[in-house]
Amino acid sequence: MKITSENLDDVTLLVLSGRLDALSEGGLKDEVNGLVEGGRINIAVNMEDVNFIDSSGLGALISSLRTARDSGGDLRVCSLTEQVSMVFQVMRLNKVFKIFDTKEDALRSF
Repeated sequence: MKITSENLDDVTLLVLSGRLDALSEGGLKDEVNGLVEGGRINIAVNMEDVNFIDSSGLGALISSLRTARDSGGDLRVCSLTEQVSMVFQVMRLNKVFKIFDTKEDALRSF
């Protein structure tokens, strides 16, 4: 998985691409931990280029959400592919995460 980040005012936009699975989940958690330690506690995760997610990837997102919220911030996701969106719905994570159709909507929500 590839992760790029962009600081936009008080929100950091993370763009994920590839597979979010057991092999890559540590990279996401490390990225979010580094952001939070640096004071960047509001994070939007753009997942438009994530073509696969498994339980480890979901666990990394949940852990990252907890890290952001424990620091007084939040983590929101946007631009889910149809396949990833179905996984979120089946696992009822659409009740846990604030999910937006576009990155612009996610960024404005902060």
